[in-house]
Amino acid sequence: MNKFISGILLQNIYWQGVRRQRFSLILGIALLAVSGAGQATVIGGSSSSYVVGVNVSATLLGIPLVDLSVGPTPVSSGTAPTPYDVSNSVVSLNAGLGSTLGIGAGLLNADASSNIDGSDGPKFASASASVLDIGIGALGLISLNLEAVASTASVSGDFGALAAAGETTLAGAALSIAGTPIALIDIPAPNTVVDLSVLGLVGVSLLLNEQILTGDGVSNLGLAVNAIHLSFNAFVLGIASLTGDIIISHAQAQIAAMPGQVAAPIPEPGTLALISSGFAILGWKARRKTAASFA
Repeated sequence: MNKFISGILLQNIYWQGVRRQRFSLILGIALLAVSGAGQATVIGGSSSSYVVGVNVSATLLGIPLVDLSVGPTPVSSGTAPTPYDVSNSVVSLNAGLGSTLGIGAGLLNADASSNIDGSDGPKFASASASVLDIGIGALGLISLNLEAVASTASVSGDFGALAAAGETTLAGAALSIAGTPIALIDIPAPNTVVDLSVLGLVGVSLLLNEQILTGDGVSNLGLAVNAIHLSFNAFVLGIASLTGDIIISHAQAQIAAMPGQVAAPIPEPGTLALISSGFAILGWKARRKTAASFA
């Protein structure tokens, strides 16, 4: 009797082990069936650039006098998922308000491009703006002249791995305030502030390589770069004042991405045969151990 009870207990313990083995095998098969590589997809993007944008108002004794509005010009832009490569140029530019405010430039170039086409894998969107021989003067007090200015902005990658890069290059820069020269770096760090207050200027700010990031960096990312951003905030000299902004060499780019769909492949005939063999072996072992337990 005790031998019979012991046999039943051993049989129960064994079948618990068999069930665990079968569960492990089925789980492994399930994981094998659903495994598969999925590529992330960049679903859209855009980029644009312009070289000169001016929006400044002048007042005389507090009375609005005149506005100076230039551009943005020239402009290049594109929107994906259709790939694009756009360039526009202007030979020269001259605009101003007499001795109050003036701007002049040589060749101006704006470019924008992207390879986003809706397919899987990393993609990019980028833009650049450049100008030769540009000069800005304000109220006979501020003088900024450069042989060349260029800015670039690009965003690349795919879902979860987006990256942005921007740069500004200044060549032959010469800034003077009331005749006092101020040195400028050829390749300024992002968001470099040129302190003009030390020379007694109030209401004027100069920002080089201005960079503005947007997006979460996972599903979307954008970058805007302004090589030169000169701002007037009720800047007063004598009876005249200026309010507004001058932006030189603007470039921006952004892309949006989504995770790829994971495909679940159907097991091949060889895999199905292996599965059947596994269950057959488990069944044969079960029958042998059952017989042995009652011997």
